[in-house]
Amino acid sequence: MAAKTKGDTQQNIVEKVQKLVALATSDNEEEARTAAVQAARLMSEHKLVVVPKEDVERAQAFVAGVQKRAKEEKMSNMALGAVLGVFLSKKF
Repeated sequence: MAAKTKGDTQQNIVEKVQKLVALATSDNEEEARTAAVQAARLMSEHKLVVVPKEDVERAQAFVAGVQKRAKEEKMSNMALGAVLGVFLSKKF
């Protein structure tokens, strides 16, 4: 495994960890142990955690819902502003 360089991005580190985790299931016990230790070291060094796919999907759905409501609220506020603009432009 190559040493960490300044050019390593978060994505590169994640990919390295994924490859090491795959190697950790090797039939070669020494290779599996070394890969597991290296994966754990990289995860600790870069403060990475394993999150179950279901949790990621729930979080993505939640964020999408919040973004949708914010967009709807913004549109609603824009419509209210337009109505107020018309109302306030009328002379009584």
